[in-house]
Amino acid sequence: MRTLLLLALVLAGSLAVFLVHGREQLARRDQAHLDLLRREADLERLLATLGTPDDAEFEVLLAEHGNLVATARGRLELLTHAAADGARPRLAELLSESASSALRPGTPLHASLRAQAGLPAEDEPQPEAPPTVQEQALACVIEALAPLAAAMDVDTLALRAGGQPLPVPDVAGLAHVEAQLVVSGALPDMVRALEALSPVQGAGLPAVSVLDASLRRIEPSRWGENLRTLATPPVRLTASLDILLPATGGP
Repeated sequence: MRTLLLLALVLAGSLAVFLVHGREQLARRDQAHLDLLRREADLERLLATLGTPDDAEFEVLLAEHGNLVATARGRLELLTHAAADGARPRLAELLSESASSALRPGTPLHASLRAQAGLPAEDEPQPEAPPTVQEQALACVIEALAPLAAAMDVDTLALRAGGQPLPVPDVAGLAHVEAQLVVSGALPDMVRALEALSPVQGAGLPAVSVLDASLRRIEPSRWGENLRTLATPPVRLTASLDILLPATGGP
């Protein structure tokens, strides 16, 4: 009799638990089933809209993707693996030797570039230290423009986001820094400047490229006295630059 009583109590307890929690779980199960049926219907409508995948077309796209990846890797190898031909020039050296008066010591732009690169002012002690990522990026741009420096006025050269290097998506070991450049001069020289601001095969890193650029005519009232030295009326080149560097920031 006692055993039957215990069994009755256990059964009653189980029934109570089911009434409290089981019905809620059954309701959740039914709702999950309805959601699944709804998703299946949505998938069927999507498949009807898109049509059956074309295996042949997919194979063509897959092969094209493989060719593009192989081409990109080959170009990256040409860009990043340069012959050892000595260290790249430092920013201070490039600025001091520049043919552009705006970059020479004693100008606001010269002081701004040194500050962005983390270098002390011209009249302060110059400790020997490896170049920062910011210095490498700025030096790369100045070096690319050096052959044309005498034919242009450099108005602005500034690193974006403080020159903080960002990783290159899907390419391990590489980083990039963005910069803004504004220069003015004769139209042919500005076109040559755009050509100079492009990666050079075998030159290694850092390497500069143009993200976007615009050329604008300068109003005659702002030509100034330098017009007589130009082959054509002046234009202003505004360019967003991207400088590719090793992710470690090494030279």
